[in-house]
Amino acid sequence: MRKTLSILFLCLSSSAFAADYFVATNGSDLASGNLAAPFATIQKAADVMGAGEACYIRGGTYHEAVVIDNLDGISGSPVTFTAYSNEVVTLDGSQSLADLGSTGWTLHSGNIYKTTLTTDIWQLYIDGELMIPARWPNGNFDDGSIWDWENRWAQGNEGASTNGVLVDAPHANADLAATGLDMTGAMAVLNVGSWKTWTRVVNSHSAGTNTFTYNSASSYKSVHHRYFLEGKLNLLDVEKEWFYDTATQTLYLQVPGGGVPAGDIRGKTQTYALDVTGSSYLNLKKLNFFGTTFKFYNSENVLIEGCDLLYPSCSMRMLGRIAAPLATTITQPGKADASNCTVRDCSFSFAESYAIFTDGDSNRVENCSFDNIDWVVSELPYLQAGIYMRGPNSVFSRNSINTAGASEFMEVGETPLVENCEFINYGLVQNDGAAIQYTIGAQPGSITRYNWFHDAIKYGARFDAPVGASYGGNSGTMHNNVGWNVPAALMLKGELHHCYNNTAFDTSANGIIILDNDALSNAGTITRNNAAEKLSGHRSNFETIPGTHDHNWNGYVTSLDIRTQLRDPDNLDFRLIAGSDIVDGGTNIAGITVGYLGAAPDMGAYEQGDSSYWIPGRKQALASAPVPPDMADGVKTDADLMWREGYQATSHNIYFGTEAGNLSMVGNQTNNIFNPGILAEGQTYYWRVDAVTPTGTVAGAEWQFWVEAGIAGSIAAFTPTDDAYVQDTTPDTNYGDSDQIKLITQIAYGYNREGYLKFNVNVPGIINSASLELYNSGGSHNVGVGVYSMTGTAWSQDTITWSNRPPINGSLLDAGNVNSGSWAMFEVSAAVASNGLVSFGLIRNPLDTQRSINTSETTNAPILTVSYIQPSPAYHYVQWADNFSISNAPGYYSDPDGDQLSNLAEYGLGGDPGNFNDALFPTFGNMNYAYRRRTDATERGLSYNLEECTNLVSNDWNIVYGLPVGVSPLEPGFEAVTNQIPATETNQFIRLRINIQ
Repeated sequence: MRKTLSILFLCLSSSAFAADYFVATNGSDLASGNLAAPFATIQKAADVMGAGEACYIRGGTYHEAVVIDNLDGISGSPVTFTAYSNEVVTLDGSQSLADLGSTGWTLHSGNIYKTTLTTDIWQLYIDGELMIPARWPNGNFDDGSIWDWENRWAQGNEGASTNGVLVDAPHANADLAATGLDMTGAMAVLNVGSWKTWTRVVNSHSAGTNTFTYNSASSYKSVHHRYFLEGKLNLLDVEKEWFYDTATQTLYLQVPGGGVPAGDIRGKTQTYALDVTGSSYLNLKKLNFFGTTFKFYNSENVLIEGCDLLYPSCSMRMLGRIAAPLATTITQPGKADASNCTVRDCSFSFAESYAIFTDGDSNRVENCSFDNIDWVVSELPYLQAGIYMRGPNSVFSRNSINTAGASEFMEVGETPLVENCEFINYGLVQNDGAAIQYTIGAQPGSITRYNWFHDAIKYGARFDAPVGASYGGNSGTMHNNVGWNVPAALMLKGELHHCYNNTAFDTSANGIIILDNDALSNAGTITRNNAAEKLSGHRSNFETIPGTHDHNWNGYVTSLDIRTQLRDPDNLDFRLIAGSDIVDGGTNIAGITVGYLGAAPDMGAYEQGDSSYWIPGRKQALASAPVPPDMADGVKTDADLMWREGYQATSHNIYFGTEAGNLSMVGNQTNNIFNPGILAEGQTYYWRVDAVTPTGTVAGAEWQFWVEAGIAGSIAAFTPTDDAYVQDTTPDTNYGDSDQIKLITQIAYGYNREGYLKFNVNVPGIINSASLELYNSGGSHNVGVGVYSMTGTAWSQDTITWSNRPPINGSLLDAGNVNSGSWAMFEVSAAVASNGLVSFGLIRNPLDTQRSINTSETTNAPILTVSYIQPSPAYHYVQWADNFSISNAPGYYSDPDGDQLSNLAEYGLGGDPGNFNDALFPTFGNMNYAYRRRTDATERGLSYNLEECTNLVSNDWNIVYGLPVGVSPLEPGFEAVTNQIPATETNQFIRLRINIQ
């Protein structure tokens, strides 16, 4: 009893005597540490703090490496380091060049300047912008070339190279020999391991040659070799590049525009601002990290919340070091040891390394954003990922990922949960991969749900196993995910998996792959309630789905575009249209379809009639992710307005109208679907959503969209410019003059025949859809005809043979029978997106019968029917705006370049809305006034009116009619309109007003 009372007394004492400490840039470590007499350093506060105590850091920038060891809070009384009130605190891992010993710049050569330092640096910034280490081939962030692995990295000749010897394969943007440079001693970043990249020193190279040697890489694949070189002064040749010579401690730099470098130029000299060991119940809140980051080891129950990390980590290749970058970590002595650490509501931007590495049990990363994560991806651990959550029971929830280099963005441990995340534009600088890569051990008990995977060159989520493995993973679940514009949304290797209620469309391979591959047969996998344009047991072909599969909507089976089932997927509304085959088409699945509406669950990721619409990704302080998207064109007249809720919002105020900046509040609601009623065709609408939180209301951004114009669709029909078939047993014979395309894919018949069709599409509008009609005048049914897309159009019916035929290298567009004496229609919209030549390949299913279709040499020739609409005036404006970097201010009346000309004025006059100095006004004298006008102004819905005013105080403007006296052509698309203005007033002011319908 005495011992129990003693413990209680100590706990009460800890709480009763907990203190608050303060740190300020003008403080002193000899002070008392209170608000009136703050400490100067965070380290001082850390040295004296205990459980339940807080360190409040006053606004300012702090350059110190804080080391914390065995600092423990307790549950309910953590140790907290946080910014004071709403002041901005930055932990800065960089120092100014003056603080690093620079006494000024001298010219080195050309536009390159140099200065000497006394401390080494391994990253460089000018006015907060990251400079690029001198490299070949060049790459930068401004044009995205630093992410262009396919075209802006050098390529290796895989057949001639070996591990340790790289032979360059010249291409349009990179030819090693043509540089004329000796690369000996350079750092080579070598993606020669497919999904792994290594850094090695170039041991030998001679100028003018295409071969160099290096110490062998840790793993090597003889496919997809890409590389770049850095770490030599002779590579510095463009603006924003720099080089640091460690031997002489000399910094070389070429700044934009040339000239002597100026501004706030800083070098990275620190890895960790906070290095914490053996601690518990420790909180970091509302701290910014610039050029530095944090590290926790053997510490549990840690919370990092509301922190923004810019340039948190990078390699030390500039200092000649090959090792993996030291980056943001939360690790334990063993990956399954207790951890319970949380990273919440943080941002990670421009990390030249993985963003964060965690192990230990039950870690969480939630409501965070990750952008521009690792454009090099070299020497990283394990499978080389953008994020590691290797401990068991990790949770990765409500995060946004946009632009990342690693082939796999996430590597996870046992029984992970990945939910409510949006993955965009990942896997950019390595081969293979997926947004989420589940190894064999990570698959059992894993859950992947409520995620979007889109606009990326790698798979969405993948249950993987090594090639040739005798067994795979098992018992993972993927449900309620959406994927589009990716190779595949989901791929499942292994056994006993569960694939439920996912939606996939516009994928280059099959959208949902339940792989039937030798030992990895998925015989026990269950696939139900999915809606996919391409659901198959193969990566790219249509093959039987293994295991149990039912209640799925499969475009391979229905021969329909998924847009016939969804409300408006092109504008991110993936809900079901009324009368869709998918509605009530699913079956009840315990724990998955809970709370379904109607007679049965729906297929796909969304349930029709739900009062809220789930939008994955990080919740920001203000409402975000509008649906329809900002600046959307062609929005449906029955569209709902939906959005991602504000962080910690309890409700939202909705504002809506047809005039920018003049919106009416139309409601307050707790759900995120607002029905504005039937929208007017061709109308522009503006809207805003304010987040109502317990601490106040956060005003949202103003968004806009255009409603579809409602112009009736038009139809154009085309017959082939060329049609023919080829035969493998007569490889040099041309059959282009035949009145039949004869088809056979033999089983034991003796030969094969394939067909080719080519059309020249030319319609005066936006293509909606296309169908191919084929006629069979023969006496037998033509069964199993497949129509394929293909890239080759440079063939002629007069010369094509089996030997010179272009490959039928596209996807199967549609398949069916062309019965005797009948027409058959095939859906080919996916291959007809724009005007120009388009080819189709015709291949029959394997059958030992020869069948045919008619050609253009006879009656009932093939017909390609194209449906199109005339674009609205708003469409032309959006197309124009997309050519400029004005996504932050794309509206008609925005002025992103600050030249007092709205975007609409720039559009009408042919200006550049992102260039303050573009000259738009022709010179004029006397009382002649000339202005530029688009020659197709009527089609674009533009009107130009001159207005006059005699008193700017009254600001009363009137249109002046009958002024034009001449029109002169300018560059294509524009003309000069000269107007003679009567000089009837003492004071006369003229302005040009441009309007759009």
